[in-house]
Amino acid sequence: MKTIQCKVCGKTPSEISEYIDRAEEEQMSPEDYVVQEEGTFNPVTGKFYCTSCYIKIGEPLGLA
Repeated sequence: MKTIQCKVCGKTPSEISEYIDRAEEEQMSPEDYVVQEEGTFNPVTGKFYCTSCYIKIGEPLGLA
């Protein structure tokens, strides 16, 4: 499987407290949380936009 990471900053879900906290609540890994719940996650590339980068780049529609 491709490395799951933010398309802008390059951080993985395990490096972002927002995804760590939410994944813990759902009893799953941060990576699984992003795959299942992050609307910008692109399964073809393994990329997503973390919240801070998503806002920084103007909240584009579609996948990362």
